[in-house]
Amino acid sequence: MIKAIIFDVDGVIFDTNKIKEKVYEEKIFREYSTHDKVKLNRLIDAAKKIENPNRYSIINFIVNKLVEINWYSENKNKLINEKLKKYEFETDLAYETASFIPGAEECIKEFSKKYFLCINTTIPQKKVKEILKLRRIDKYFRIILGITISSKKNKRDNIGIMLDKLKLTPNQIIFVGDGERDRECIEKFRGMHFIAVRNEFNDFKTEKGISYSLDDGTLYKLPEIIKKIENNLP
Repeated sequence: MIKAIIFDVDGVIFDTNKIKEKVYEEKIFREYSTHDKVKLNRLIDAAKKIENPNRYSIINFIVNKLVEINWYSENKNKLINEKLKKYEFETDLAYETASFIPGAEECIKEFSKKYFLCINTTIPQKKVKEILKLRRIDKYFRIILGITISSKKNKRDNIGIMLDKLKLTPNQIIFVGDGERDRECIEKFRGMHFIAVRNEFNDFKTEKGISYSLDDGTLYKLPEIIKKIENNLP
């Protein structure tokens, strides 16, 4: 029996992927983008492939690479902090105005009556709680987990924490995510059901572990898919 549903945030609850995809090029590293846009995009792509990519690791990676080629001469740590503040400012605006992924708000409200709902994201812990409160959906979630700059915990670690807190087994949980990292992070938890939200910003390397897909990028069919999963359980 399904007891809990875990949601990613970007591309699953809020339509923010497009904004976050362009923020490094158009806002955070704009001064270098106007100099060599192609090289910057290569750096961004490389940064997103490192282990546990998030705003901290991506900005740190790009700044270090640009310091190596003497593009920046400022103090590196100071520069990283400035870029992080700029990122936070730009994405804060995005979360305030971004649309819900179609069907997401309705699913959250309805599912909260039957399941434990959880958030698993690479957005900083404090910030994701602020976002959900601002958008008036925080009350529907039992557990909200992001990341912290001082911790090396990732989304896989977050799932382990959720299992412990809820005292559930993997086969009692559904994870709804929209990225390859989401799919990868459930591989450790055999039996967990993964529903992939397909969109133009993701590229799943394999179908392994994907129970069902929402091919239109919306959550309209999520209730139907969850019923199918429950009906197929022993």
